[in-house]
Amino acid sequence: MLQRLLAVSMLGLALLGCGEKEKAAPPDDALVFQARDALAAGDKPKALDLYTQAIEIRGTPWAYFERGRLKGEMPDPKGAMEDCVKGLEIDPENRDLIWLRDELKKPKASQFQPGALPPSRKK
Repeated sequence: MLQRLLAVSMLGLALLGCGEKEKAAPPDDALVFQARDALAAGDKPKALDLYTQAIEIRGTPWAYFERGRLKGEMPDPKGAMEDCVKGLEIDPENRDLIWLRDELKKPKASQFQPGALPPSRKK
């Protein structure tokens, strides 16, 4: 009986490694991560292009937020607000997009101050 239990356990463990591999992130999400890497490297034009590619694949509130925030900092306030509006059309309750919209309504000198973080990035 113990031998059978061990054999079944070994077979089960062997089969665990035979399943489907982890799925890769959707292409639009991967582009958003690449855009964040480009931003970290200081390449805002590349990041903007990557965010735009991600939105062309599937316009998610996350992608609109990220591109809108970048446009607001570049500065392209009109483009930033357009991204906010498009993102909020998809998810009207998105706290980060609401935060960004409110940030963009402030006078330019008061926008994106150090420590001004969207709700999802506050600890």
